[in-house]
Amino acid sequence: MDFKKHLINLRNEYLRNQNSRQMAKSYRADSSSAFSNFILASIPDCHLAPLAICNRHPRVNTYVIGNGISDQQFEWLKEKCAPVPVIKLLASMRKGRPTYLAHGELITMANKVSRGDFCIQDADLFVMDKSWWENMLEMTSDSYALGPYDKPFAHLDGVLPDTFVVRIQQELYRKLTAQYNISPDVGKAISSEMATLLQSNKLDPTTYCAEQGKTYNDTLHYYWSAANIEGYSMQTCPGAEELTFHVGGTSYITGADIQDPSHWDYWPVNTVYFNLKLAEAPFYREFQGAFKILKEKHHSAQALIEKYPEYLKSKRYKSSQKIFRAFANKLGADLSA
Repeated sequence: MDFKKHLINLRNEYLRNQNSRQMAKSYRADSSSAFSNFILASIPDCHLAPLAICNRHPRVNTYVIGNGISDQQFEWLKEKCAPVPVIKLLASMRKGRPTYLAHGELITMANKVSRGDFCIQDADLFVMDKSWWENMLEMTSDSYALGPYDKPFAHLDGVLPDTFVVRIQQELYRKLTAQYNISPDVGKAISSEMATLLQSNKLDPTTYCAEQGKTYNDTLHYYWSAANIEGYSMQTCPGAEELTFHVGGTSYITGADIQDPSHWDYWPVNTVYFNLKLAEAPFYREFQGAFKILKEKHHSAQALIEKYPEYLKSKRYKSSQKIFRAFANKLGADLSA
C-alpha cells in the first residue's frame, strides 16, 4: 500500500471512530420503540430537516444526522428540531471544509449504533400524517426492507427500494453483508463472495447492475440483490406521493443547470421552485444562506414559473402545494398558490 493511500485509510478510520462515538452518545435505547429513524441531512439540504421530523410516531426513535454541516447549521438545527436529537458528524479533518460523508458511510454507522431495525430517511422526504408510520411498524420475517417507494430489479424478479425512506431488517442485513462481504459504499469493487452468488444465478458480476437504466450499483444495491436471491423480498407499504412526498434534486439546490426542465415530470424545476418558495417563509428568515445560490441563479419562485409555465401542469407542482399547506403553521405562512 502506498503512503498516500495509507494516510487516507487512517483519516477515514479516525473520522469513523469519532462519528461512531457521537452517534452512540446520542442514541437512546427504548424497548417500546419499533425501530430508530435516521434523517440524513447534508450541507445542501439540512434546512429541510425541521420539516422532515414533522408528524413522527411515538414508537419511532427519530434522529437528525448532520452530515458535514457547519457549526452555524448545527446550532440552527438544534433549535429548530428540538426535542429531536441532532448529531453532528465530521466529514473532514479540516475545519470549515464544505464536504460530507457518502451515503453508504451513514448507513454503516446507523447499523453499527442501532439495537434492532433501523430506518433511513432523506431530509427532503416529508410525512403528511403521523398515522402513516403505522405502515412501517410491522415488518414481515421474509422481508429485507420496508418502505413506500420501489422500482423493478433489472435482472431479478421483484422490486428493490428507493432509499427516500426505508426500514432495513438489521439481523438479515448484518448476516448477508458479512456472508457476502458487501459494502453499501458506491464504487467499491464487488467482493468475490458476491460475484460467486451472482454467477450461481447466471448473472455476470462484471456487468451486473441492480437497477434499470443505471450503469453502476448504487448504495445498498448489492445487499438488495443478495437478499432477493436468498428468497427475501421488499415489503412495499402504501403512502408514496399521497401521505409521503419526496422532493429530491439536491444537485439543483447547489446550482446545477436545468438542462431538461421536463425531466421526470419537471423534477429539476420543482426542486428549485420548492426551495425558492421556502425562502419566502418566516421560518427561514434567519437562515437565508441556504437559498443564496438559487436566488442568484433563478431570482425567485415567480420568475421560475414565468420561465417554465408548463411546470404548473405537473404532478410535482401539485405535490409541492400539498406540502406547503401541510406545513403552513410550521413555516409561519401558507406558501401554496
